[in-house]
Amino acid sequence: MSGEIVVGFRSGVDASERSAVRSAAEVSAKRNLLAPGAQLVKVERGQSVHDAIAELEARPDVRYAEPNWIYQAAATTPNDPHFGNLWGLHNTGQTVNGAAGTADVDIDAPEAWDRNKGSSSTVVAVVDSGVAWDHPDLAPNIWSNPGEIAGNQIDEDGNGKIDDVRGWDFVDRDNNPWDYDDHGTHVAGTIAARGNNSVGITGVAWQASIMPLRVLDAFGSGTNADIADAFTYAADKGARVVNASLGGPFDSRLLSDAIGTHPNTLYVVSAGNDGQNNDTTAAYPCNNTWANLICVAATDNKDTLASFSNYGASSVDLAAPGVNIDSARPHFTDSFTDDFQTSLGSWTVQSGPWGRVSTSGSIWLTDSPGVNYADNADWAIRTTSKFDVGARSDCMLRFDYGTLLEDGDWLSVQSSTDATTWTDLGTIGDTDGAVDLIGGPAVLETLRLLRPGATACNSGSLSDSWVIADFEPIAMIPSGRKLTAFHSNDAHEARVGGPLLRAVIEQVERGEVAPNIDAVYTLEQTIDAHRRMAANEATGKLVVLPR
Repeated sequence: MSGEIVVGFRSGVDASERSAVRSAAEVSAKRNLLAPGAQLVKVERGQSVHDAIAELEARPDVRYAEPNWIYQAAATTPNDPHFGNLWGLHNTGQTVNGAAGTADVDIDAPEAWDRNKGSSSTVVAVVDSGVAWDHPDLAPNIWSNPGEIAGNQIDEDGNGKIDDVRGWDFVDRDNNPWDYDDHGTHVAGTIAARGNNSVGITGVAWQASIMPLRVLDAFGSGTNADIADAFTYAADKGARVVNASLGGPFDSRLLSDAIGTHPNTLYVVSAGNDGQNNDTTAAYPCNNTWANLICVAATDNKDTLASFSNYGASSVDLAAPGVNIDSARPHFTDSFTDDFQTSLGSWTVQSGPWGRVSTSGSIWLTDSPGVNYADNADWAIRTTSKFDVGARSDCMLRFDYGTLLEDGDWLSVQSSTDATTWTDLGTIGDTDGAVDLIGGPAVLETLRLLRPGATACNSGSLSDSWVIADFEPIAMIPSGRKLTAFHSNDAHEARVGGPLLRAVIEQVERGEVAPNIDAVYTLEQTIDAHRRMAANEATGKLVVLPR
């Protein structure tokens, strides 16, 4: 304690002799301690602890004199089995994915957890590819909309979104913001995987509420319209923090306004993964200048700027752990896969000249091998055998494709149980490589290209056709059936780990924790931000934030 000294007097020193010792050292008695001959004293005005200790220890009546040191509780260590790999939370110099770290290059999470572990009343919106909300390490912390009653098909809260009990899917326009990519689940795990539950990993905020808002499709792309709507939804629904690990080169007024009109919500966004200086080549929303926006770069376990991370002295606010980050992921299972590299043996051509073609360093399925496609053609190819997605949930077809088509041309994905009657599932060309599937007892998938009223192009054989690769219907098995779906990823948490300590945050004596940063001088030559999150310091400094 400041200004206090513990003095150990020798045996037989009486009260008057102790008084003389104290007077000579310019200290006054506070109280006797229980240990024999021990006394707590306080230095008088104008005297220093250092000088007083020197004076006391020079007296023959004194065995020892020492400061009244302050001890801390042992740092909180959760029992989650993957915690030892989470160098961003607690770096002991451990080796993760073959890379040895530097001790204490982390956000000091265990020290922060001694003070606060988070609370369900703190809502963090994850604006991303969705969240596997049934994952066993996330399910206890998934936000529940207090204004909605599940399953009654009534929009109780009047926001135009029926039964949005756990968030919203702005891509498919429904109330199931599930993750078909795994990026958003990875982010959510870093923020608020349930801590100390003997499952998987540990989030920064053990008990914060995650609001899943899906704005990115199965290939990680989304529009500014959907992202802005999600930003607004999150703030309107009470999220104090919005994490958006996304960005692009376009300055959207719509997106900027969504941030600026909600000043009491903190928006944490990615600096980007292009290795560029955002001060000279802007990335958005990082380069927006709102006071409630934090832009985050990525560092590795040696406090070095990640090779892929953007940076910027003016545009990037701080850096956070972002390389080799273990986190949660959805559990996928393939119902059927074909990369078309060897043959079309799994397919039956119904009409048209379907075949394989080599382009872009790979083999692709094409509707028009070696020629322009025909006018007004109705060509189809289907899987020869059925694949069963009947009892599985949230099925989706994923694939890579490329094309140059006339207006009015499209590729339709259809399903059938008898290969005769077909149901349209979606149209490729406006879906960016993903189509929802229909569950059933034995669903047969096919690709059908329809070009009504179209005129063929004349610019070359490959550009006038569809090319499809990596046809992969996947079923999202409820995560509860597989309790350990985790992985390490190099880029995802480049943008979130540290600053989302803001989610640890809880009401403490009617205040909340604000982000605090400390200097990291080892970054001076590689990152202009020069800053990273210090979780323990952040949780120790309270400010009252507006509500």
